[in-house]
Amino acid sequence: MMVALRLSVLWWFRVIGLRLLQLELRSLRFRIQQQWKKRLGVLYFEEVRETVPPICACDSPTESNSYIAGIRTLRSARPWLTLYDYELFLQGWFQAEKCLSRIEGMESHIENWTLVPPGEEGVS
Repeated sequence: MMVALRLSVLWWFRVIGLRLLQLELRSLRFRIQQQWKKRLGVLYFEEVRETVPPICACDSPTESNSYIAGIRTLRSARPWLTLYDYELFLQGWFQAEKCLSRIEGMESHIENWTLVPPGEEGVS
């Protein structure tokens, strides 16, 4: 039993663990290079906005295709990103959607709000 467990752990480490380690080390190298270029510990929104790559064209305008297009764009512009980086990207996207829907809900509520007292609409 212990031999089988040991072999399973060794197989996982060789096949999956080393691949994950390789991807993380690659990502680390590029992150260090980016930090070294900036030499600042500050994130400036306008600089980030200027460096956003143009999004890949989608075949259809469904939301999942937009997500996929965004990830493909990131993958081509920054091939060192990991699965965790893509998860952060999607979380930011989903958070922006929540904020946008909340703002749109407030705007539609304001549009439906009138200064005319109820029951007096259309009175001439």
